[in-house]
Amino acid sequence: MTAPALLAWLGKTPLTPLTPLTPLTPLTPLTPLTPLTPLTPGDAWRAWAWQPAAAAALLVTAVVYLWGTRTLWREAGQGRGLPGWRAGCFAAGLLAVATALFSPVDPLGEQLCAAHMVQHLLLLTVAAPLLAAGAPSRAMLWAFPAGTRRGFGSWWHRRAALRGTVRLAGTPAAAWVLSVAALVLWHLPGPYRLALADERIHALEHLSFLTAGFLFWWVVLRPDGYRRLAPGAGVLYVFTAGLPASLLGALLTFAGHPLYAGQSAAAPAWGLTALGDQQLAGLLMWMPGGLVYLAAAAVFFVAWLRQEERRALHGAAMAATVACVALLPVLGACNGSRRGVAVANGDPRAGKQAIAAFGCGACHTIPGVSGAQGMVGPPLAQFALRAYIAGEVPNTERALIRWIMSPQSIEPGTAMPNLGVSQAQARDMAAYLYTLR
Repeated sequence: MTAPALLAWLGKTPLTPLTPLTPLTPLTPLTPLTPLTPLTPGDAWRAWAWQPAAAAALLVTAVVYLWGTRTLWREAGQGRGLPGWRAGCFAAGLLAVATALFSPVDPLGEQLCAAHMVQHLLLLTVAAPLLAAGAPSRAMLWAFPAGTRRGFGSWWHRRAALRGTVRLAGTPAAAWVLSVAALVLWHLPGPYRLALADERIHALEHLSFLTAGFLFWWVVLRPDGYRRLAPGAGVLYVFTAGLPASLLGALLTFAGHPLYAGQSAAAPAWGLTALGDQQLAGLLMWMPGGLVYLAAAAVFFVAWLRQEERRALHGAAMAATVACVALLPVLGACNGSRRGVAVANGDPRAGKQAIAAFGCGACHTIPGVSGAQGMVGPPLAQFALRAYIAGEVPNTERALIRWIMSPQSIEPGTAMPNLGVSQAQARDMAAYLYTLR
């Protein structure tokens, strides 16, 4: 077909009219997101929170503690070195942590301010003191072979900065500041809302509560007595730490409006308003939380009174003791000169090797012994100048040899176990200790 013919044909064929455009059908509104279903009193008990990482950490901690306690009791005797009540405290502390993290307290804490406060109190004032009273370092050390303990001691000795940081964190002043700072920081509205919005920040909040609380109570409950507070100082230490918690509780109780927006989603289901939920949380922090610190301060106060009573009843004896203490440098010098004489049939070099072989450095700091930087037991520097062994018996060669071979026979319940040291080895070890002046 030629072009003219094609044009003629197109002119004769009518174009099919287009279908007229119709108005667009209005868009259906988006369905709003379903809000979090409030937990009611009837279904809250079924809302358990499973956190695999936290559960694994608790399980490993429990296994290591249990294994170490079993090993220590096998070496030292049932209940010796670590009394059964301390092991019970540690188990109860782990149970309190599990209750705070896995029970309905955790999901309910996202919808009720009062439940959130219960969770905080469980970590700070229940779990932390129970775990500290359980003496975990003493038990867990024995969960590992002697070689591993020595290796750790050597590694720890080379980490001067880390050792200094740990020592600083364990001082009363630092532990007090960290505990109060953690309490106040996480109850400011900004950090509080961040913890509710982000699960990672919420986990960090719980970890800081538990760590700071453990350090705080460790200062007053540590079993070895090293750097433990005197009763009078303990009253001030615990009582002043309880004041910020009481003041914060009072602030939440008497505030005229809710401070934590979005925290009380389930309040109506529990017959509460948002403000009423916050007031209940404040009362929980103010009363039960404050009572823990007050009770601890009362225990220290009673111990302080008994200490002062003993001083008053034995004034003359105390005066004589003060006089003896004043003469200790002279007596120590005399004692030190006597210690210059070698122990009969004892070889200090062999004793130094035996001390390293039996892993004494895992618990004690011992000058001259490689890797002996343990912090569980007292340091043995200037041992030859000491008047007493373990505060129990005079520092004589015979008593020291007996202590090394069978410490339980001198001080039942001591943390130092029977390591199976022979009399010849004990004699050599004593000879080396008497070179430390």
